[in-house]
Amino acid sequence: NSELTLRELNGVLLIGQEQPVEQTTGLQHIPRPNSKEYKELLDHRVQVHVQRELFPKAIPKRAKNKKDYMAHPHGHGYVRIMRLQDVMGGWPQWMSARVKDQLHQVADYQSAGPYHSRAWVPKAEERMPDSALRQLMSPEELCMLEATLEAEQRLQDLHVRRLITPDGIDRVLDKLKGSKSQQVHKKATAMFIEEELQLAPWTLSFNFHQFKHGRCQLALRGVADPTGRGEGYAYTRLQPRDRAEVDAATAQPARPEDLGLRGTDLDLRRMKIADCQRWLAP
Repeated sequence: NSELTLRELNGVLLIGQEQPVEQTTGLQHIPRPNSKEYKELLDHRVQVHVQRELFPKAIPKRAKNKKDYMAHPHGHGYVRIMRLQDVMGGWPQWMSARVKDQLHQVADYQSAGPYHSRAWVPKAEERMPDSALRQLMSPEELCMLEATLEAEQRLQDLHVRRLITPDGIDRVLDKLKGSKSQQVHKKATAMFIEEELQLAPWTLSFNFHQFKHGRCQLALRGVADPTGRGEGYAYTRLQPRDRAEVDAATAQPARPEDLGLRGTDLDLRRMKIADCQRWLAP
């Protein structure tokens, strides 16, 4: 029987850790803020949003002003006259320039409809089919973009706004100037910033991607362990100073019997073959 059946399980808790997954096509890791991939995803997300708002399939039941909606001349749902503040919706104010750029491509800014002021009137021929919109922004790409936006906002709330990656922070810790107390305070602040940047999703997913292709080693323990007690995996890159500590901890200690023979006349490596045979003979 090849059929699958969904059934409800009550009182079952699933505890685990989310593992990064590489896509077969497109982006292989979460993009960094202000990167080329990040900007492309953001533009695609705004384009899909503008298309959904200006060319709805049906009139929402809770629409405040249904006069804004007009039937599409080719029978593809409706076209909606909107003001900029309505199109913005939940977008932050710094996104208004990107939204305007997309509006200029699919609508005309003119006086129309019930507004006394000017509004955006969609061009019916600029409507994109649903298949094209799905290719423009996949659910996986949307998750990547929102992960970047959420982590970027969290760093800004912590007043970390200039740095994106933790690279190079450890090299400047010994160069901090000031009195001893000032150096301790600055070092603690720098280490806090480094840890927060190590926890950024674009850092963790990039480390995982590099590790899978043999380009780096992962620490597997540290601040990025989601359990906080060593029961999960931390996808932080193993730094040179950490690698030296791991090598020292995993080095095989010399056996006591080796220490007693090494460098003496009983060390077989220093004997000639005839002496070894004579010493080993019963």
